[in-house]
Amino acid sequence: MSQKKERDVILGHEDEADGIQEYDNPLPDWWVGLFWITIIWSVAYLVHYHFIAHRSPEAALAQELAVAEQLYSQTAAGGNVAQFAVTAEAVAAGEQVYRANCVACHGANLQGGIGPSLLDDEWIHGDAPEDIIRTITEGVQEKGMLAWGPILGAATVNDVAAYVISRHGEAAGGEISGETQQAQSDSTPVPSEFAITTEAVAAGQQLFQTYCVVCHGANLEGGIGPSFIDDEWIHGGSPEDIIRTITNGVPDKGMVSWGPVLGAESINHVAAYVVSKNAAALGREPGTQ
Repeated sequence: MSQKKERDVILGHEDEADGIQEYDNPLPDWWVGLFWITIIWSVAYLVHYHFIAHRSPEAALAQELAVAEQLYSQTAAGGNVAQFAVTAEAVAAGEQVYRANCVACHGANLQGGIGPSLLDDEWIHGDAPEDIIRTITEGVQEKGMLAWGPILGAATVNDVAAYVISRHGEAAGGEISGETQQAQSDSTPVPSEFAITTEAVAAGQQLFQTYCVVCHGANLEGGIGPSFIDDEWIHGGSPEDIIRTITNGVPDKGMVSWGPVLGAESINHVAAYVVSKNAAALGREPGTQ
């Protein structure tokens, strides 16, 4: 016969514990059983983790890095540098893109302005083709240069780099070919499909956060560019004015012509977002002056 466990035995500590008495009862069998199971499980898990499955945080990190290396090495292998070439076609295509997007900061003849000259031998971020491509692709946000890779795509970035390298080579040889071209058009028509809707404002917010924050601030408070939450509109505060300014850019102030980059619909969305935020900041209905 199993001996019944004695319960409710008083230990006799009351004189030492302000009269508080304590029982010396055994722990429940189910609790003791679970306790031993956890101990046995932890030993088995430890042996399996380190000596059978050969797992460890270091091994997990190495596996993740190997996957990332394979992914990004494949991207690089099919990306900018491997496909780059200075050809007549690439230079011609790159010139068109440069005229549309880069003139405002680097000058019509690459002589510099807001951004550095691309004709001398002072290359801040490297003069090798892969350096130029990387700079165009990733941008220089602390200097206000956008990351053009997601906007233009790898092939177009290559074309711009080919154009820059070609013009730099001509300058180094004492010749700069080509004439200054008008980078912007003051007669760009304002799209007629503008409307301030919930969908347009939401889409415009995404575009603004991607392309405009560097100059105008995350909350449209201004920075390199002016604020959009006051009543001081340099180029007009009507929706048509805002759309025209975004589309044509402001070359003398370093603002890119976004028309060829975003297209009419996306520009309408950005304008809807700006008008909506301005009205909210000033406590009035969107579209009223």
